[in-house]
Amino acid sequence: MKARNTNDSPTSQPVAGLARRRLAALGASPLLALAAAGCGGGSSLAPTGQLTVSWLIGGSTCAGSGLATVEITLVDARGAVDAGSAACQVGNYVFRTVPEGQYRIEVDGFPADDAIATYSGLVEPVVVRANFPNAAPAVALTQNPGGIDAIWSFDNGQLCSFNGVDTVELTLWNPQTGVQVAALDYPCDVSKVPTGPAGAAPNPIPEYPAKGALIEEVYAGTYTLWARGKGTSSAAALVWAEATVVVKQARVEEVMLKLQSCAEKPNNSLCGI
Repeated sequence: MKARNTNDSPTSQPVAGLARRRLAALGASPLLALAAAGCGGGSSLAPTGQLTVSWLIGGSTCAGSGLATVEITLVDARGAVDAGSAACQVGNYVFRTVPEGQYRIEVDGFPADDAIATYSGLVEPVVVRANFPNAAPAVALTQNPGGIDAIWSFDNGQLCSFNGVDTVELTLWNPQTGVQVAALDYPCDVSKVPTGPAGAAPNPIPEYPAKGALIEEVYAGTYTLWARGKGTSSAAALVWAEATVVVKQARVEEVMLKLQSCAEKPNNSLCGI
């Protein structure tokens, strides 16, 4: 998914899959074809009803959440059936001819001039009856989190094995609250992280091609990221790095960490001195 927001940091990447624009796939929907036939030729094969979809943002408004537009997608067991869009502040959208049946409704909220959904929500199941003005429960939109892609190297220019580092421990803090958001261990050589269902890397964002160690489900805000590199013979840190990271909604922020020697450039907090 391409982001049109030119104000992004060059290291900030959209989280693919959060903005679920499915309009291009609707031509393959058999139910949509039946509905079109019913409208054009008076066919009784696909009786339809009207469906009104509304949305809300808990504790906020469209303006307060920075949303300009919402996209509403109607999904059945075979995929997307219909979709539409409306200004967020309108608060509802009406599908005029929905084939009778059971559906899931997905709503994505977009800021102005941005192709990445920063808020999303869904309701299911929603039953549509023919010849009836159906109304779905209001869809609650919640913030789509982003993530952090931590990429490290050593300030001496050498590799993990040369520095005796086997594991890199990442700790993410919210400096305003002092709350630890995440604490994860990764192989120093991230190419050795197992993949696949039997041994997936911790916290993967499936659609994002991570370059380093990926931390997902991080909500928009400013964080402190600590890195401590350790060997196999001791729990003490051999190297360390610290960075301030600004995470945006629905985007992964790439962070470059330069690991420094605890022996040569000690950090009291991270080196355990």
